[in-house]
Amino acid sequence: MKTYNLEVYSLQDYELVMIFRPATDDEGVTSTLERLEKTVNDDGGSVNERKDWGLRKLSHPIQHFSEGNYIFTILNMEAATAIKIEKNMSASQEVMRYLLLKRD
Repeated sequence: MKTYNLEVYSLQDYELVMIFRPATDDEGVTSTLERLEKTVNDDGGSVNERKDWGLRKLSHPIQHFSEGNYIFTILNMEAATAIKIEKNMSASQEVMRYLLLKRD
């Protein structure tokens, strides 16, 4: 009898930190966050928490910027959705860096 790893198909908690370009206006940030939320919700997940950490100095320049606008989110989603999120973050012009981690 074949067994399946159901953990792959179950919802997991993730933390996502995004660093937006300092020149990105509120509309650009909101647009990116709405796309993120739509992707998560369409796949049956949810955005549980979102915190705007604001404009902070970077430890080293990224793309010639010394500051970035930090956004922290807690997401509940499947692993397949996490892969979609990573692809979207990599392709985004507004996001300089991101870190997506699965919570234990």
